[in-house]
Amino acid sequence: MRKRKRRIWVVSFKRRKAVIMGIALGLIMTIALGLGFSGQDKKIWSWIVGNRVVVIDAGHGGVDPGAVGIGKVLEKDVTLAVSKRLQVLVQQGGAKTFMVRNDDTDLGTAQGLLKRKREDLAQRIQLAKDAQADVYISIHANSYPDPKLTGAQTFYHSDSPESKVLAQSIQQELNIMTNGKRVVKANQDIYV
Repeated sequence: MRKRKRRIWVVSFKRRKAVIMGIALGLIMTIALGLGFSGQDKKIWSWIVGNRVVVIDAGHGGVDPGAVGIGKVLEKDVTLAVSKRLQVLVQQGGAKTFMVRNDDTDLGTAQGLLKRKREDLAQRIQLAKDAQADVYISIHANSYPDPKLTGAQTFYHSDSPESKVLAQSIQQELNIMTNGKRVVKANQDIYV
C-alpha cells in the first residue's frame, strides 16, 4: 500500500479549519438572520441555505500569484485550498455553490498582466451574475509588513447593507475561533 504524501502549510490545520468554519457559520447565520430565523435550529439553517446560490472566489490564480509568503507560499494556492474546503461545508448546509476557479487558472485571456487581471475580475463578476448569486465570497490571504496587522479580517462594499451584515457575522465567528480582535472594514473600491 502506498503512503499518501502530506502537504505542509504555513498555517496550522486547526487554524485553517477555524477560518473555514467561521466563514461557513457566518454565512449560514447571516442568511438565517436575514430571513427572520434565530439560527438555533440546524434543520432551518439547511432549509434556508438550500435555497441560496453561493459563489466562492478563490482569490488570484493563473498568472496572478497574489501575496508571496514565507517559504514562497503563494496566496493563490492557499485561497484555492481554503475555498475548496469552504465549498464542501456550504454544500453540506444545502446551498448550491459555484467556484470561480477549481485549479490554478484565471479567467482572463488578454495580453499584458494589467489587462488580463482586469478581464479576470470582470469575468468573475459576470460569473456571479450568470449564477444569480445570493452571496459572493472572495477568499484572500493578504500579507502586510506591519506586525500589528495579523489575523483574519473581513471586508465589505460600503454601499451594501447586506454585505455589512454578512461581513460582521463572518468576522464575529472568525474572532471567536481564533481569539482575534479584528473588525470589519468598509471599502467602496472593492471591485468584486
